[in-house]
Amino acid sequence: MSNPYYTHTTYPTPNSPGSSASLRNELENITLGFDLLPTLAANGYKVAMVNSAGTALIASAALQALAITLSTINSTPIGASSPSTGAFTTVSATTFTGSFVGNASTATALATARTIGGTSFDGTANVTSFPVPGAIGGTTPSTGAFTVLSASTSAAVTSSSASAFAVGLTGATNPAFTVDSSTASQVAGLKVTGAATLGTVAVVVTDSGANTSLTVNAKGSGTIGIGSVSTGAVTITPDTTINGAATLASTLAVNGATISTTSATMALLNTGATTVNAFGAATALNVGAATGTLTVANTTLAANAITASTTLNVSGITTLGNGAVLGTPTSMVGTNITGTATAFTASNVTTNANLNGDVTSVGNATTLATVNSNVGAFTNANITVNAKGLITAAASGSPGGVTSVTGTSPVVSSGGTTPAISLASAYGDTLNPYASKTANFVLAAPNGSAGVPGFRAVVAADIPTLNQSTTGSAATLTTGRTISVTGDLAYTSSSFDGSANVTAAGTLATVNANVGSFTAANITVNAKGLITAAANGTAAGASLSNDTSTATDLFPMFASATSGTPTTVFTSNTKLLYKPSTGELKASELVASNGIVVNSQTVSASYTIAVGFSAMSSGPVTISSGQAVTVSSGSRWVVI
Repeated sequence: MSNPYYTHTTYPTPNSPGSSASLRNELENITLGFDLLPTLAANGYKVAMVNSAGTALIASAALQALAITLSTINSTPIGASSPSTGAFTTVSATTFTGSFVGNASTATALATARTIGGTSFDGTANVTSFPVPGAIGGTTPSTGAFTVLSASTSAAVTSSSASAFAVGLTGATNPAFTVDSSTASQVAGLKVTGAATLGTVAVVVTDSGANTSLTVNAKGSGTIGIGSVSTGAVTITPDTTINGAATLASTLAVNGATISTTSATMALLNTGATTVNAFGAATALNVGAATGTLTVANTTLAANAITASTTLNVSGITTLGNGAVLGTPTSMVGTNITGTATAFTASNVTTNANLNGDVTSVGNATTLATVNSNVGAFTNANITVNAKGLITAAASGSPGGVTSVTGTSPVVSSGGTTPAISLASAYGDTLNPYASKTANFVLAAPNGSAGVPGFRAVVAADIPTLNQSTTGSAATLTTGRTISVTGDLAYTSSSFDGSANVTAAGTLATVNANVGSFTAANITVNAKGLITAAANGTAAGASLSNDTSTATDLFPMFASATSGTPTTVFTSNTKLLYKPSTGELKASELVASNGIVVNSQTVSASYTIAVGFSAMSSGPVTISSGQAVTVSSGSRWVVI
């Protein structure tokens, strides 16, 4: 390709040596070509025109105006009736004449002053404050809304109002959150300190004084929930006072401390619980002071359970085990025990312990109270027992057992209280029907007559008449037979009477009329797995389609042959990719083996050179009407 700037001669011939003179001559031609280009020095901001002969010239002012008028941006002439379709990124001039649409990057003042919060603003001076009670966003605070409030150091609100800061769906009316700073000389407050994730958020009272209280209240009879949603423990470190009733729905653990009261009378578990398990693991239990009275009501006392050193009132005792100590005779004077007790002996009841009720005693002598007036020995006794397990009435009764037994034939009974049971007389082998019998005997009626059955040998009259031999096996069939098979397998045997084996060949039925060899066969198979039709087919292969919609990169495929049917198909790796929707072909290296890379001189479709890419074209290049080439920021398009 030749051009008016430089056209190389036949030197150098490819793969041949050249002289230094020829090389210098070629460089001279290149220098002369550069001399044809316009001088760029001292020609800033001037337009370079290319004449019909292809020579670039510096245009005069008139030609520059003509060039601007006839030039295009995005295929739209500059100065046309619809210039908005072509856009400059930057246009610089000392002055502009005419109307402008859009926003200026800088201006000394607004053409029309605007009002912000009731204050006129034209841009010539700062607005330092807004009128009260105006609000940012307009006279109605709800029409102006912050999404984020930020401050470089801190933000403070100064107010003595009961709703100094209120957040709510309707503002200060029933707000979700309110800060009340109306207290006279208010200096104490609340501080919330945030934390990193998995940390601890702190809420603390702030005050210039030393001690300030904190109150948390629900409204009316509302409930205050602490930890009602979280699953962690609630820790209260200092002394705690609960003025109202406290209800525990789970276990109360008092570890290493004391439950105490300043009241002279304390009721502990006095209502609700009917069964109380207490002090199960205690080895020593101290109840009460050394003086005074301890009252235990409705109690079961186990062995060695109570040692009393003072007056002990025990009522309703149901069990007092052996070894229970109720104090010494002198200290137990005045002790009253009522109810029912067992196992009172001289060893476990102290002197002068007087009992009454079901067990009475004076001193160490104990006597059960009389509850039964009929004393004596009884046979087959009928008794009455009260709720305490004591017999309150007793009398002789009738003996139990069987008084009479009858039998149903063939079983008979002698009757009475000690009956003899047997089979009826003359019933079968009545002596011993299950004793040893003669071999091959059966239980049957007399031979040839009715009567009482007995064990005897089988006779011919006992067996009915049969229609075949009753002994041995048949050597042959009386009449010979043939065995035939029909269907998919055809077979008929010769005459078979059982005297000898029969061997014959079976034949499969014909189900396919097209017999022969086939290539890439198309076949029809029935339910029995038999081929009922066969014909030559075509070699299997992938179907082809003109894909223009896929927007992802695909792998091109290559065959191992240039004719016939390929035996192997290869795919490229990520070094060669094709995108059907755009026609884009990606390769890590482009090699033109014949030394020529060809491009069209007409850009017929709009194209954007993406960020991070540059493009090169061999010119001249013309952009078709209605099309555009967009060069992203930082990218380049070079036309050579």
